[in-house]
Amino acid sequence: MASADHYIELGIADESYGIKLGSIHEIIRMQEITFVPNHSKPYLKGVMNLRGSIVPIVSLRCRFGMNEITPNPATRIIVVNSDGLLVGLIVDNVQQVIALDDVQAPPERLGHLDGRFIAAIGQKNGKLIGILHMEYILEAG
Repeated sequence: MASADHYIELGIADESYGIKLGSIHEIIRMQEITFVPNHSKPYLKGVMNLRGSIVPIVSLRCRFGMNEITPNPATRIIVVNSDGLLVGLIVDNVQQVIALDDVQAPPERLGHLDGRFIAAIGQKNGKLIGILHMEYILEAG
């Protein structure tokens, strides 16, 4: 039996997603975000200062074409390392670390969500977990 990969399970709307644990730099509470004018990406919400590093902030709700919500006490920023660049992802909540040993390729479309955002589908206790395709989510476009 192959060893399981570990992921952070996070929530966006009523859906569960996972990010591979190895790509996560840290998870923090919602912070003040400084707006960056003159950019054409509505999902890029601005930047924040993380101990002296300027980190761009992406709203996953907006990136996925969902309605934004007002941040609440459960809202988190997951800071990921993408090719040496730190990027913060705003998510509705962070649930737990999970181990998934049987992930499968996703269908091309997943309801309202572009299937390219999902690298794989895993299952934990009967619940489907979409493993996020970080390179596609973070690419310009």
